Amino acid sequence: YLSIRHKSFILRMALGLTLAGIISFALHLKKPMWISIVVFSLTQIDIRETHQRIKYRVIATITGIFLFLLFCQYLIPQEYIFFFIIFLGYIGTWVKEYKYVQIINTISAINANLVLFDSTTAIGNRLLLLGIGIAIVLAMHFLDRIVRHLTGKQQRHARQGWEPQKPPVLETLSQT
Repeated sequence: YLSIRHKSFILRMALGLTLAGIISFALHLKKPMWISIVVFSLTQIDIRETHQRIKYRVIATITGIFLFLLFCQYLIPQEYIFFFIIFLGYIGTWVKEYKYVQIINTISAINANLVLFDSTTAIGNRLLLLGIGIAIVLAMHFLDRIVRHLTGKQQRHARQGWEPQKPPVLETLSQT
């Protein structure tokens, strides 16, 4: 048996990932999974957890961009960046907190995208697709709240024995 919260979560996840895929293909993105990963990561059963993850994701992305620029563009010579990324990946296996994992993921993802883009474009894409993913997650939550509100009213009215009144036009049409 699935509770209403779990059904809602499954539906928000499925619709959010579907919308992310449609947007990715409509924008002809070279990395269409980035929006989907954001939606998958941020969609949680509890909206408070979603809000907290959004906050951590944004802060971690900005921090990761700063650290990427600092280390990979200024401090570490180009031929050693590979070892730095491998080291970060190793450190990432021990880090469990979402906000810190996202810093490592941001640095690694931007570095991986240097195969397709220059660093400015890779960073811009990361921020843009993060924003689109957050918008999708929040839109799915908002839609869920609207549906719950509307279905909750119907259930309350049904329990009270109240039947909504038909508009006069519909009453006239149904009598004929």
